[in-house]
Amino acid sequence: MLGLLFRIGFYFLLPNRQEATLTISQSLIAAALAVALLTSSGQARDMRQPESGEPAIGVSFPDDWTASTVAEGTTLSVLNPDHRIGFSLTVAPSRGQSIEDILQSMVKGTHGTLEAKQKASLSGHAGETYSWTYSNAHGIKLHVTTTMVKTGDTVVSCSKMEVDGNPADHHELAETVMQSIRIIPPAGDK
Repeated sequence: MLGLLFRIGFYFLLPNRQEATLTISQSLIAAALAVALLTSSGQARDMRQPESGEPAIGVSFPDDWTASTVAEGTTLSVLNPDHRIGFSLTVAPSRGQSIEDILQSMVKGTHGTLEAKQKASLSGHAGETYSWTYSNAHGIKLHVTTTMVKTGDTVVSCSKMEVDGNPADHHELAETVMQSIRIIPPAGDK
């Protein structure tokens, strides 16, 4: 997961890259608003990671964004057309690590500066959200927000990455996409 953040950070704003690379929706109203905002700026596309099986993580994003599976199929990478917003959605075994240990390792591995951490939930599953900044290999400052939860022995995470200085409409769209993210199945629906 950490290597993916380096790869995504590295590819931000590179026009000839080969691969792309808090609130989570807390009510049906927020999800409906997110879909409405996405569809008002163009067609929305729904994807999930992994493509089949459970648990999975789903997301809605504008149709002109690119999506690819990376990290040996464990991660869905989503990137907007101007490469200023990116998402990394991962479903992977926890390997006995706590959520806090994984998140601290991600911040440390990027040489990032932790800005905030808080308890969070995603589709009713309890977890944590870390927000931090770091500069990629090209000196581009990125703002990262990662929400991570455990579902049994599996870790489900979503990282939102934005280039520093994004215009307000980019930031608003990134937040809308973030609010569309959901775990399949939600807690209690097994």
